[in-house]
Amino acid sequence: MTKHTFAVIFTLLLWHSISMAMPSPRTLETMVDQALCCNKDLQAKAKNLQAACEKVHEKYGAFAPRISLETGAFQENLNVREDAYSYGYLEAQWNLFRGGHDVSQLETSRIQYLMAHHELEKAKKELSYEVAKEFYHLLHLSKAIDLVSQAVHANAQYADIASKKWNSGLTTEVDVIEFQLQKDQLDTEQVLLHKELVLHQIQLAQYLDCLQEAPHIMVVGDFPKLQILDISSLAHQAFCQRNDKELSSLEVHLRHAAYCSSRSELLPSVDMIAAYGKEPDSKEERGTGTKISLNISVPLFDGLSAYRRKRETCHKVREAVLADESLRNIIHAEVATAVNKLELLRCRLEAEERQEKIAERYWLLTKEEYSRGTKNSPDLASAIERLLHSRLQKVSLSKDYALAFVDLLSVTGAPLQELYNF
Repeated sequence: MTKHTFAVIFTLLLWHSISMAMPSPRTLETMVDQALCCNKDLQAKAKNLQAACEKVHEKYGAFAPRISLETGAFQENLNVREDAYSYGYLEAQWNLFRGGHDVSQLETSRIQYLMAHHELEKAKKELSYEVAKEFYHLLHLSKAIDLVSQAVHANAQYADIASKKWNSGLTTEVDVIEFQLQKDQLDTEQVLLHKELVLHQIQLAQYLDCLQEAPHIMVVGDFPKLQILDISSLAHQAFCQRNDKELSSLEVHLRHAAYCSSRSELLPSVDMIAAYGKEPDSKEERGTGTKISLNISVPLFDGLSAYRRKRETCHKVREAVLADESLRNIIHAEVATAVNKLELLRCRLEAEERQEKIAERYWLLTKEEYSRGTKNSPDLASAIERLLHSRLQKVSLSKDYALAFVDLLSVTGAPLQELYNF
């Protein structure tokens, strides 16, 4: 093996090890998947859903008989008498009718299971929305840092040209100082952007449950494209997809189940008890046998407590119905506000794109005139600053538009996957 071949292989291995050590930028989709997989709050809500499922199965037990076996021995040795016997019997109890109480309890547990399911789905959506917002903050800051870095590089080139002109006596020291001032401003802007970047990296790492990787989080992607939206169709979509709307509807059913349970207290109950064996009794003539009894309990008067509880739950049902109707108006207003905000940002972004083209054209012309000597350093520095400000403003508005789009997904209840297509 020649020295040249060995050097090539060593270089390739070194580059591979460096590339493996460097964190690769992650897309929004991969970050959301990691957050949904690792977030502890979601895992806790998933356990709560499993517990609610078990509670539903528990309530089915009220419709089955309860069977028990009891056995034992008894011995008595007193001054006046002496006795000893053993017993054992099998007993079954069956609640035949509870006025609908068992049915309403089962319905309550089913509704609570559905509510736990929607709470979990709502938490997943909210987490994905928060991850998306932090992603767009990082995307905005990374693009802004790149723009400022490009401006720093261009400013350094023009400062070098101004220094050469000053040394040749073609210009004054003012031109050199102008670019030095510009450099200080750009350096300060870079420092502030990096500090803000660190804050959002920490916040995103918290959502991803990887705080130790916060300084290395890098993102890749683009902002959503501009589009025109329809309020009426989005409002209808929100009524169908928002989890809090489903939770509000389920709350109405839950209150109604509580009303049925309170109403059952005014109705009679029927129980059947069957037993076979020898009961704990010293009388041998009882012996082993079978016992069946049917118990009927009819509530006559309890100071109107059950009646008042029924009236209370009836008012709570009506309260839940009114809250559900009010939520529809709130959702419609939220959708209209989100759409109008997006429309405003879209108009501002389109205007800023036109301003960027004009600023870029102005910078090119100023640069040509500066090279010919018809423009001085303050003119060129001003052109660079205008172009940088326009580009930073465009990136900032793109970030605001992306955040507003995420807010629109939130108020419509749409999954974040709809954002991946833009």
